[in-house]
Amino acid sequence: GTIVGTFQYMSPEQLDGKESDARSDLWALGCVLYEMATGKRPFQGTTQASLISAIMRDTPPAMTVLNPMGSPVLERLVGALLAKDPDERIQTAHDARLQLQWAAEPASSSTSSAAMVGSGTLRRTRPGGGAAIAWGVAAVSFAAAVATWFMAPGRGDKEAGGRLRLTIQAPPGNTVSGASTSFALSPDGRTLAVVATDADGTGRLWLRHLGDLTTRRLDGTEHADQPFWSPDSRWIAFFAEGKLKKVAIAGGMPETICDAPDPRGGTWGTRDVIVFAPIAAGPLFSVAADGGAVTELVRPDSTRQETALRFPEFLPDGRQFLFVSLPDRKGEYDVHVGQIGSHERRQVLSAA
Repeated sequence: GTIVGTFQYMSPEQLDGKESDARSDLWALGCVLYEMATGKRPFQGTTQASLISAIMRDTPPAMTVLNPMGSPVLERLVGALLAKDPDERIQTAHDARLQLQWAAEPASSSTSSAAMVGSGTLRRTRPGGGAAIAWGVAAVSFAAAVATWFMAPGRGDKEAGGRLRLTIQAPPGNTVSGASTSFALSPDGRTLAVVATDADGTGRLWLRHLGDLTTRRLDGTEHADQPFWSPDSRWIAFFAEGKLKKVAIAGGMPETICDAPDPRGGTWGTRDVIVFAPIAAGPLFSVAADGGAVTELVRPDSTRQETALRFPEFLPDGRQFLFVSLPDRKGEYDVHVGQIGSHERRQVLSAA
């Protein structure tokens, strides 16, 4: 049969021309989770032939070898997703969700020490249209957050399996929303950006360094929403007054990057490119962090009855990114992987 798809995420049965089913999508999910947790693809090859050979025969390096601060619980899940034989693989997305939920739960006194090591959690979810996030988005967001936290520079001297617990007090005269889009943790794990709203209803960006209890307001960030960090943790991008802007945490006034009249999320990659959704129902676009031409990356697929693409999140390679699509099913999201410079994408999880 004909092989159709992105080789890096294709399962052995797909490459072998055999009939595939939802378990092939779970293989692709395993590939994505592996890459998020280690910064490397599970299977490598200099040519298509060598890549196919690696997928068919090789066992990926242990995730905890590539990232010693990683989670053995997540490693076991990924190993089950990447079983060569579909019958030996996790069989349903529901089972994968339960495994991720279990990995995210605080360890109880009855949990074995092996399972507790590296099981720290930092959860992040995305709201959409006032509805609860579909479980598929929550699961992948959890895995992305774990990968980001454990890969952060300067964590080598931290105890494996530690948990980060914060009590956020609003600055005097302000309130802080519980929405996840009001918070953003810096990639180096040291600073939390918070949107706090004053008595007049105006939101501004405040910084809270995790090593102390003080907060600092960033001037010129009135009406800020949905902040996200630069990879070097020196800048924060945010949406305000119909624009995508950025501000240096060292000080100074914000700079406008481009228009974003009704945004739904953004992400700043290691190649100094920002991927964002400038409107609630429409494509994803990219723009240089210093501004310039805005380029359409991926548009909703009308054949799938998609209405919008939202909340992109870069993977560690700085080229690929996760995003969610809104199919014609109220309150549900599908998860895809896209790539800078390409209109192609790969669905890795369906919330159906």
